[in-house]
Amino acid sequence: MSLPVPPTRRRNQPSGPGLTTRAGNKNIHPAQLAGLVPKTAEERAEEKGRAAETKAQSDHTKDTALAAIAAIEDEQRREDIEYGETANHPPAPARPHRQTQTPQFSAEEEEEMDSDPEADDSSGSDAFRPPDDSNDSSDDEEDPDNSEGDEDASAAIPRKKKKKFSRADIQAVRQTQDIAGTPEIGGVGGKRKAKDNGEKRDAKKTKIAKKSGMASGAKEKLKRREAKGVDDGDGMVHYGGPAIDDDADEIVEREKKGKGRAQASIVRIVAPAKRVTQKELRGDGSKRWTVKHIPGPADNGDIFTDKVWPNLRKQLGQLPPWHSLSDAQVQAVLDQFFTKVKMNAKDDVWQGLIMYRTNTWRAGFPLQAHKCVVDMVANAKKRAEDGTAPPDEIPLHTPQGMKDYVTSMLEFDEENFKMRTFQWREWDEAQEKYTGFFQSSVILFTYSYHLAFLAALPGGLDLEAPAIGALLLASQALEREFGFWATGVYVPPGRAQKEQFSNENWGDYTAESATTKRRIRRATWAVDSLKQLQGEQWETVNSATASYLPKNKRARSRSTSCSSSSDVEMVIEEEAPLLIEFS
Repeated sequence: MSLPVPPTRRRNQPSGPGLTTRAGNKNIHPAQLAGLVPKTAEERAEEKGRAAETKAQSDHTKDTALAAIAAIEDEQRREDIEYGETANHPPAPARPHRQTQTPQFSAEEEEEMDSDPEADDSSGSDAFRPPDDSNDSSDDEEDPDNSEGDEDASAAIPRKKKKKFSRADIQAVRQTQDIAGTPEIGGVGGKRKAKDNGEKRDAKKTKIAKKSGMASGAKEKLKRREAKGVDDGDGMVHYGGPAIDDDADEIVEREKKGKGRAQASIVRIVAPAKRVTQKELRGDGSKRWTVKHIPGPADNGDIFTDKVWPNLRKQLGQLPPWHSLSDAQVQAVLDQFFTKVKMNAKDDVWQGLIMYRTNTWRAGFPLQAHKCVVDMVANAKKRAEDGTAPPDEIPLHTPQGMKDYVTSMLEFDEENFKMRTFQWREWDEAQEKYTGFFQSSVILFTYSYHLAFLAALPGGLDLEAPAIGALLLASQALEREFGFWATGVYVPPGRAQKEQFSNENWGDYTAESATTKRRIRRATWAVDSLKQLQGEQWETVNSATASYLPKNKRARSRSTSCSSSSDVEMVIEEEAPLLIEFS
């Protein structure tokens, strides 16, 4: 037995009954406005009566305001007329004038307006009035949707704009009229040069002027003096005013004696000052100062080269490093050797020549330091090739050996970071033994550059005033040279300013912060320590340094030292090689 086929059903057809809405919704259309509800005859009659009362009250308020404004303007106009009639002469007797009539109302009308609650000033013709729902008791039973339609209908009624009064309305109420233009005052003619009408007016009092100018008879008195030839230079009064104390030109205006005679102009045109360059001051177009520019005979240049500059260089080495000679020091040396002609140390020629030679002298220290290191490397290479090098000697001719040596030389004491290894003759960290401050062979070899100049100068080796600045410059130049060998191979310095041997890179400077200033003694940190050395210690330094001088310098150094001090003797038979002492 087979089962019956189930009935077919459309796709997406709900299985249950459909949804139903209220029957009243078929007549509701939210997108459409509800129809207007007509008013009853009683409502229309009441609104008509209320509108008439409102219009009457509005007209009354408007007329009252117009009358008040017109009264104010009439009063102002009458004041102008009275002021014009009484200006510059006594006022005329007062005359009665007609007052502006204010609208009058009867007692019954005023009582009716006062008793009317709708006649308030704040209520105008366009004031909003809510609908009166007292007679519409049947509206409560209506559908709420119909009540909303009534509100929309009442709100859609267009309102009438309140008419504003203009100037024409005010002029219609006024009793007087304005006149354009400036009114005449006191009957005076309108034109400036009009003929006088004969009316007498009070004359204006003249102001008493102050007396000025020369006294009467003074001009004739001066003429008589000039005719007699009397000198009036001591007089206090001259033509053109009293003479000024700082008037160098003495340009004082005099009396014009002849008509038509040309007078010299007292206006002077001063040309701007022309800047004179140093090249123009030299006179011959030279770019630098030379000994030829020294005033006086030609041999003055030799005096400066052989006597003046060596003594100035000696004093320059005694000053702290990177310090310059003062004008007083230069003037003292000039007066010592130029006895016939007075020289001024502030002249450009002396300032230029001394500046050139000072820079050249300072530049010799880094050259001597470079020669020191190069000779050390060459000697180490020669000893290694000959087989005469000690077993414990550092191979300076190899990059690694040179790098290790430079690293050890630039080590510094932890307690005083400014003292480095190469500045001591002996440096033993294990035994804490530091001896020979600034007496190492490398420093003395660099210092010999300056000692050679002192040896050639009579009395140059002055133990009472040692060359502290020159010794410190030698130490700084050697420290700078070791920095170029830090990699084991020489790296020459470039042209950059930070790589130059100058005061900006190696001199003292001031470190400024927000609240303090601190002086960093980069060059003069050891000046006080070197000043404590005695004469015997400086004698030892000079004697050890003399071993690095050339033969011709050593011979002159011997004669010079004997003439300057009998205690110092530098007798060296042959030139000693540059030996590095290892500790």
